[in-house]
Amino acid sequence: MGVHISNYQFRADVLREVRFDENLRAWEDWDLLYRMAKRAPKCQSTSATLAQVSADSTDRLSASRAMLQGLSYLYTKHGDDL
Repeated sequence: MGVHISNYQFRADVLREVRFDENLRAWEDWDLLYRMAKRAPKCQSTSATLAQVSADSTDRLSASRAMLQGLSYLYTKHGDDL
């Protein structure tokens, strides 16, 4: 891991076309980025701070059943491509 992807911003038209997978409670951001990367969307990086998110550990899904189920679902969904 080591990389948190929640600070990416996407054009609204791209998100309307690709959409989040509603079957995922966890890992939905990784799934979205993987599917977008397969389509080769244009990407631009910035060093500017775009957002700041604060949360305590009670808000996290770490070591939860949703994390396990989501990761298992992703392996099933994208396993042949990986």
